[in-house]
Parts: sequence; structure tokens; C-alpha cells
Amino acid sequence: MCVRSLALIGVTILLAGTTTQAAKPADFGGTYVCIGLNPNGSEYALQMRIRPFKAVLSVDQVSQAGELFPGVGYVHRGDLAVAFAVHESASVIVYTHSKNQLKGPWGVFGLDRVMTETCTKTDKPFAPQRPPGHEIPSEQVRNDAVQSVLVVESLL
Repeated sequence: MCVRSLALIGVTILLAGTTTQAAKPADFGGTYVCIGLNPNGSEYALQMRIRPFKAVLSVDQVSQAGELFPGVGYVHRGDLAVAFAVHESASVIVYTHSKNQLKGPWGVFGLDRVMTETCTKTDKPFAPQRPPGHEIPSEQVRNDAVQSVLVVESLL
């Protein structure tokens, strides 16, 4: 999944926010435990780390099997919109923020249904067990994604 695709998906999400809360990027930072439903109806659990970086957020999700889903997020009208690279596709989610919890609908490009995910903030450190080949992307890849989102922000 290329950075430009993530940025394009991010633009779509940015335009969808409707919450009036004044949450800021720093309000979302931390480690979360997330539970949701897969498209086939089975439940999943994963770990998520959110790190504020200027106007955007670096968001990494790691499944129990060690699969890494890197993403980039943006706070718009109090909601956190995130685009994730998922295998050869992309997923998008718009989280609403309530105390120590994030909750929102998510979808994957090419599927015709929307699932939900709930993430609860935890004090546990982000320490996923990742198999070889599932490393977190380089800082250059992240910087490219951040620059793409900053360009989008300047257009809003």
C-alpha cells in the first residue's frame, strides 16, 4: 500500500467528521487494547499505539498473530480519522473519543459492509511480538505520509 493511497483515503475520512468535541491530537496519544469484528463475523483483538506528530498521528496496530497495520491519523472536529495499510489494500476508521475509549466504524476497500471497533486505553507498554518482515515502516515512509496529510490539511 503506497503512501499516496493512504493520503487519499485520509482525505475522504477528513471530510466525514461531525463530532463537535474539541479533542486535540495529544488527547489520543497512548497504548490501547482494541476489540472488534472481522468481516466474517469473528472477533479480533489487537494492540494499538498512537503517537502525536505535529498535526497528525502515527498509529500502529498489531494483531495477536503479529501482523502489523501501520496508519496515519488526523483529528477533525474532535474525531480521529485513521487510514491503515492492510495487506494489499487499505482500511479506514473514524473513532469517537470518550474518556479512555475510542470507538468507531471501519471498512476495508472492496468490502460492502462496515464493522465496528472499540479500543480502551491501557497503561501496558506497546510491546507487540512481530515476526520477521513485519517491522514498523521506516521514518522516511512515515514522514512522507505526514507530509501528504499536512498538504491535505492546508486545503481544508
